[in-house]
Amino acid sequence: MARAIATGNALPNLSRRSFLLGTAALGGSLLVGCAPAPEGRIGKGSDLPAGEDETSLNAWLRIATDGIVTVAIARAEMGQGVSTSLPMLVAEELGCAWKDVRFELIAPSPIHGNVGIVTQAVPFRDDDTGASASIARWLAQRLAGHGSLVTGGSTSVRDAWQPLRMAGAAARYALIRSAGREWGISATELATENGQVLHPDGRTLSFGELAEAAARVPLPPKIRLKAPAEYRLLGKSLPRLDLP
Repeated sequence: MARAIATGNALPNLSRRSFLLGTAALGGSLLVGCAPAPEGRIGKGSDLPAGEDETSLNAWLRIATDGIVTVAIARAEMGQGVSTSLPMLVAEELGCAWKDVRFELIAPSPIHGNVGIVTQAVPFRDDDTGASASIARWLAQRLAGHGSLVTGGSTSVRDAWQPLRMAGAAARYALIRSAGREWGISATELATENGQVLHPDGRTLSFGELAEAAARVPLPPKIRLKAPAEYRLLGKSLPRLDLP
């Protein structure tokens, strides 16, 4: 804008709402500049405390030496079933047996913030991809990443759909890479199923055996998520984890 004034060019035709949102975004970026970016919501193992004989692979899951997978839940369970639906997202991508899955209600940190409930409050339609809508959503995500620890608005699964699946897929990648190094073969030849990494010749290594080494595997530039045709848990009716 300063250059436009200096050169005598016409000012852009900004609506009042665009101007206010743009100003808020600039101010907000300074205010919460240290907040984690949405794409960084997987976190590190150090973001999730682990007990004895457990290894945290990222901010959302731990694996014990006996193969038990504990998923961190940063939403309040009020009968709506998040203590089952959210672990399902991790378990689907990880490739573990449902009987080995547990959940733990955690004291949430900023990385566990509910981005969905904040972006839902942005006064734009979902299909609005204009500049004002994009700025507003970006700012909302930054504010949510700073620690909007809210349960409500039917946003728990919608908000968790991407980060928890990515957390499970990232852990799967690390476990497969660790098994590949152990066996001296390419990770592309391996798969996970029922809490084990499968070798083409029939050999297996359990998640519990691989977890410690897997925690040292760096994340890849891009994490592959399963296609819907590959789902084995999502869309199924499974026993709830919070009920006998």
